[in-house]
Amino acid sequence: MAADDPPPILLSRPESELFRDAPAPWREYLLAARRAEAIDDALQRCLAYPDLPGNQWPAGHAEAHCKSHTQTFLSADALNALLDAGQYDDVERRLDALLQRHFSTSDFSEEIDYAFDGFKRTSPQTDARTLAWLQQRPNSPHAHLARGMYLLAAGADARGSAFIQNTPANRIREMERLLAQAVPELEAATRLQPRLMPAYAELVLAAMYDSSVADAQAAVTAAGRQDPACQTLFMRRMDALRPQWGGSLEAMLTLAAEVQRYVAERPQLAIYVGQPYAERGLALMREDDFGREAVELLEIAVRKGSREDALSDAANALLNAHDDSRDPWKALAYLLQGSRFKDGGRWEDVNISRMLLREEPALAWRYAQRVLAWKPDDSAANFYFAGANFNLGRIEVADRHLRIAIRDPDYVEDGLDALISMWLFRAGLSRPQAAAKVKPDLDRMLREFPDSGRALMYRIVSGLHEGGRIRAEWIKEFLDRMNPEDPKQAEFKRKLDAWMAENPGLRDTVNRARAAPRH
Repeated sequence: MAADDPPPILLSRPESELFRDAPAPWREYLLAARRAEAIDDALQRCLAYPDLPGNQWPAGHAEAHCKSHTQTFLSADALNALLDAGQYDDVERRLDALLQRHFSTSDFSEEIDYAFDGFKRTSPQTDARTLAWLQQRPNSPHAHLARGMYLLAAGADARGSAFIQNTPANRIREMERLLAQAVPELEAATRLQPRLMPAYAELVLAAMYDSSVADAQAAVTAAGRQDPACQTLFMRRMDALRPQWGGSLEAMLTLAAEVQRYVAERPQLAIYVGQPYAERGLALMREDDFGREAVELLEIAVRKGSREDALSDAANALLNAHDDSRDPWKALAYLLQGSRFKDGGRWEDVNISRMLLREEPALAWRYAQRVLAWKPDDSAANFYFAGANFNLGRIEVADRHLRIAIRDPDYVEDGLDALISMWLFRAGLSRPQAAAKVKPDLDRMLREFPDSGRALMYRIVSGLHEGGRIRAEWIKEFLDRMNPEDPKQAEFKRKLDAWMAENPGLRDTVNRARAAPRH
């Protein structure tokens, strides 16, 4: 196996050695998640994943959620390739087939709602692609929808993500200009094909941006005549009712009750039943309130449905709780559950890697690598990827990524610590070789972090590796500045004490130096 190959997960350590400190039911959950993570096929991996302990999900919920993310019959890349090749007839045929499945009782799929998501990328390529499609097929509802979605996404980018009262007037004007172009395209899509559900959902989104309750309600009413249980429509409606858009938690709860009526028929809809609770929990965290109430609200949300944002926010609350609600094992379970359904974001993947570093380095490797695949200079991802490689015995790879991490001032001390420790103790070098290898990094650590007990400890060890060239002053400085809460430093002090007990002359020299008045 090459150093850059993904390590096989189930071969790294036996289950009996894993997650032994995790309480029930989280240990069994994490072991089952590890077994699922070893499955290559995305759908089978998702289906094999354990559901969260204590969930109240409706029958079929997890399966429907898995299939919505993994059973893709027309990917964004495939759709773009067809459009760029001018194969508009094929595009229309495939999209019509997906729309037909949305209304099928025997072959139901909501993929038509996701098929257009690629047009939310506000790039020059998307602009040109959607414009060319519409020019070539002016009577295509799909072309109008794609163009409207692009313009709407461009308007959202222009506005930014700040609350409306904090958004500069020039941004609002640019958003309104683009919305004025987007809405007619979306309306044309629904006029040409009244069953094109994602067009109604985008009209609700446009009304949300424009703070138009009447327009939103008109789109909802029209959509309800076609499919009142459409998932994407509920998503947009719920988002439009968030307080930051002028809605309220009470209105969200009312909509959640409406969603509940359709859950038996469409079990994936349960992801929206808990959204009002998640919204309130998130609002508390935005106010730096990471207490029990925030945790409890977010846990209500994830018990009701497997919405990825709620799982991520619940993990955040559990990791940063100000009281005894803090629970890293449960947080890890929530983060892994979110990754079950789709790739997480940087924060999620970095934290999964960090938390699995010692327990399951092969899995930690995978999650850090996911970040590096699109953000190769990310300091945290490089740091934890290095740690995973180190724990897998890939020393040279660990060295390479640690040196990327320490370009970031926030990772210099920890990164140098890891580099020095790795080459001194774990690389299999002879003692003189190890001392020579770490010298540049140790000199830097001593220079930039002169009060670091770790650096002072490594200076003594390196001196011993060089042939015993150490000074009593080095021992004195370590004993004066060591951190007794650090197990490594505490153990090293114990060894130093034993060594000095066998060498009274050295002990007396160190004690005199420590007792001497400072000038």
